[in-house]
Amino acid sequence: MVGKKYHIVLLMGDDLNDFAEVFEKSKSVATRIEAAEQNKDQFGRRFILLPNPMYGHWEDVIDADMQGLTEQQKAARRRSLLRD
Repeated sequence: MVGKKYHIVLLMGDDLNDFAEVFEKSKSVATRIEAAEQNKDQFGRRFILLPNPMYGHWEDVIDADMQGLTEQQKAARRRSLLRD
């Protein structure tokens, strides 16, 4: 495919990191919100986000205690944080 050029018309993903490098560098909730705000005109037009509530980098940002846990431990942690 060397020499061929493509124009991406739509990006779909379940994590902000799927869309742009700026989201990969954003480590805190505040910087992720700022990056999303700066790119808000792209969402729904060029970026289509289909959130996956079962996993994602958002867990590490919101709850640092999730890092390093097994999948079973993460599931138990998620259940313990649910509210009525």
